[in-house]
Amino acid sequence: MMIPIDHLLESVRQRTFTYHLLPEQPVIMKMDTDCGTYFLKLSKRDVAFLEGYDGNPHCTLTGGREVMKKIIGGKLKLGEAIRLRRVHMDCDYRTFLLLEAIFWLTKRDRHVADP
Repeated sequence: MMIPIDHLLESVRQRTFTYHLLPEQPVIMKMDTDCGTYFLKLSKRDVAFLEGYDGNPHCTLTGGREVMKKIIGGKLKLGEAIRLRRVHMDCDYRTFLLLEAIFWLTKRDRHVADP
């Protein structure tokens, strides 16, 4: 993968405080980048990369590879990237807040011990 999705998924699984943010019912996110399309499933039961998903996602995030790396890596807040028109997001506000929190709390340079 050209963007750090694996790191994001592993961080969500390992950091117990992010578990409390996840919904009971899965949220499917579609990420369209210049290097491919990826689908992620986020819920309390499962956090996974989906291959060959053909349903309707709850959220679509569209942007270039480099800006996606920055968002997923926690170097750029999702809301800021949207305001700067570097990405386009199609979803409800609650899903936006969920994804922004997860991206920010799982950023690579975060040194927070789990309780």
